Amino acid sequence: MLNIEFIAQTLQLAYAADHPAILAANTAEALARARMAGLLADGDAQTLDEALILWSAVQTVLRQTLPAGFDEGSAPPGLKSLLVRAAGVGDFKSLVDRMDECADAALGVFERLISEPARSLPPSEEKAE
Repeated sequence: MLNIEFIAQTLQLAYAADHPAILAANTAEALARARMAGLLADGDAQTLDEALILWSAVQTVLRQTLPAGFDEGSAPPGLKSLLVRAAGVGDFKSLVDRMDECADAALGVFERLISEPARSLPPSEEKAE
């Protein structure tokens, strides 16, 4: 989810001067506005939106049910069932698979929009003190 939030923040920082309508405090809204402004391809916007919805649903359940981190091996069946329902999938394995797919797809968008362009920037010059 951090990659998605970083993408939204980077788009706002990079383009807000020319597209002030993209500014939004909410990540999903910022991505939707970037798409409407033509700064984010429809497919990338859909990929990020789907991942954000899934991760938010899972995170909400975990925050409301656990005081600390989630351990798949010791998680009670009722919690796994609740996570499955929140995510709208058929079973826990499908949830794990879908989370992996969404994470990989979001990382692909992050690499294409953020990492690859950053690698092509010239090295910064360190200021002498």
